[in-house]
Amino acid sequence: MIINISASGNSGQPFAASKYASFLSSKGLISKNIYLKNQGLINRLRVIFYLFTLKLEEDRKYVIHLGLESLFPIIFRYYRNTIFVNHGIPYFSNKYSIYKCLYIILLRLGRLRGNRIGSVNSSQCKTFSGSFVFNNEINREGLPQLIENKRKLQTFGFVGGASGQKNNLVLMTVIERNEHIFFYHLSQSPIKQFQKFSNYIWLDATERTAFFSKIDCILIPSLYESYCLVAYEAAYCGILVLHSGADALSNLPFGKTIVENCPIRWSREVEGLYDTEIEVFSYSQPASVYEANLLLVNTEAR
Repeated sequence: MIINISASGNSGQPFAASKYASFLSSKGLISKNIYLKNQGLINRLRVIFYLFTLKLEEDRKYVIHLGLESLFPIIFRYYRNTIFVNHGIPYFSNKYSIYKCLYIILLRLGRLRGNRIGSVNSSQCKTFSGSFVFNNEINREGLPQLIENKRKLQTFGFVGGASGQKNNLVLMTVIERNEHIFFYHLSQSPIKQFQKFSNYIWLDATERTAFFSKIDCILIPSLYESYCLVAYEAAYCGILVLHSGADALSNLPFGKTIVENCPIRWSREVEGLYDTEIEVFSYSQPASVYEANLLLVNTEAR
């Protein structure tokens, strides 16, 4: 049984969870999605109560995708035949983050209780002993063929909020040093520090189709990614994916990788790509085969 605990809304997380549930259902497996309409106290308490009262059957195996609200039950209770999967510690890049420190403490206490805890982030996995890397390997059997198309790169884009995970320092430097290039940002709200730049254009998360129709290249300098749904969305739209290669991004069969986490390096790369025509790998048709760690993307903009 798979239990997904994720936010609701127009981001990749709830979309991925719903697709994952569809795949499991087609294979006769049971899954349950718990969506948090917001991160308020009532919602968190509801999830904590559910996990405390969850009756685990001896002949079943469970995978529970960790959120902060999942951490409290595991320090008080041992869950047999259960793997808890951490998709990323919030504010991991900030060593002074109280939230990050709390997260790590709870994970370690959960380990001491005997619970099995994995992480999709290899670097974060090292911060609490006894955990293991839960790889999001992609089984490409039955997927459409990648084809090459020429595309002239004139507009760039990126997604996500103002978090350390998305590596906004790199993005801000790229925007600031390339005043002649327009950068489209898809998220639930604009990033205040970016609004001072005249070449920064924010699009609401509901405008996903418009976003992919406006950009030629998407920037993903993330410090960690569990699936990176947006990379596959971009590939279906024939858009170049410029990414950091962190965690799940290292499995992408398309795109261009900049491993060096250097804002100047990223800025120069974007400047060099601007107004050039290059070969971009994209999928020739929508995928029809789900695998447990491949969540089919939204092809609405294709």
